[in-house]
Formats: sequence, structure tokens, C-alpha cells
Amino acid sequence: MYRFKNRLATAVVSLVAIAASAPASAATYITSIKITAQSYLQVAEVQAFSGTTNVAASANGGTASATSVYSAESAAGNAIDGSTNGNYPAIYHGASGSGSDVLTISFARALVSTINLFGRTDCCSNRDIYSYQLFDGTTLVGSGTADASGSTHEASVAVAAVPEPATWTLMLTGFGMIGAGVRSRKRQPAGVTYA
Repeated sequence: MYRFKNRLATAVVSLVAIAASAPASAATYITSIKITAQSYLQVAEVQAFSGTTNVAASANGGTASATSVYSAESAAGNAIDGSTNGNYPAIYHGASGSGSDVLTISFARALVSTINLFGRTDCCSNRDIYSYQLFDGTTLVGSGTADASGSTHEASVAVAAVPEPATWTLMLTGFGMIGAGVRSRKRQPAGVTYA
């Protein structure tokens, strides 16, 4: 019984250490964002916040590339120039109406908690529904849909926390210890008392 309690206590301490080491707010490490749409891809601005810093902004080292451009004035760089002006041609606008365009925003690896996408404001707001993928290097760490077609032409996405490999190792070790403790516990025969 003592060994079981000792193992269980060790496992609980390990799991408490994991919880204490988790960030207070949801966030994950990201190096790039890929954005697509169902028809023409048009994006006024992409922001990725690490604390209060927009790490996606070109002023902070962010870069933008796209598979195609509708016109020279509506280049990929317009999506990270710091302006949320949604009027064409101050936006990024892809050339393919088939939904095959991809806008990629890259930046130095950062712990990102929020991503904001701003859509076009002078027309065609039905195109401002985006699919996004978040990458840490080549590893996909998140994906979803962001709808900026409403009256504010803005979609804000809270980035879910993804545990680091060391955290996964610690968690699995803790669960393994709990399992080992339960498995090795000796069963006591039930005591019967006669009156």
C-alpha cells in the first residue's frame, strides 16, 4: 500500500508541475500562416500578436508571398503593411477566382496568442471568409475558418495552446506512473465479520 501511495503522489506532483508550467493564456509557437478562400482571395491585413507585438507586420520583419496577384497594386505585401484599409487596391487580391490562391505570411518564430484577419470593405464581403493553417516550421499546429464578412470586416482568432514535446513527455510519464501504481497495488481480501 505504501508503494502505491508513493507512486501516486509522485505522479500527482508531476501533473501539478505540468499545469504550473503551462502559459496563463492560450498561445503556441508559429512561424507562418497560410490563408485561402473559396473564390477570389482578398485580404486587407493579417496580424499575429505575440504579447502586444504584431509579429506578422512588415515593420517587424514579417514577409508575405502569394501564388498569384490580381494586379501589381494589390500585391501580397499589402496584407502586412500595417494598414487595415479594406478598399481595393490597398489590399492583397489574388488572381484566381477558383479558390486556389494561397497567401503565406512568414515571421520569426514567436509565441502567438491572437490572429486578426481584415477583409475587403468596398465590395464583395462574401469573399472574406478564410481558411487558415498555422505552422511552426513545417509542422501544422492549428487550422480553422475565420469570417471577416460582417460589418466590421474583421475576424479575430484565439490561438489554442499546443504542448511542447517536453511537456508531452512529462505528462505521459505521470500517467504511466499512475497506471503502474494502480496495476501493482496488491488486492486485499475482503474481511468478513460474523455477529
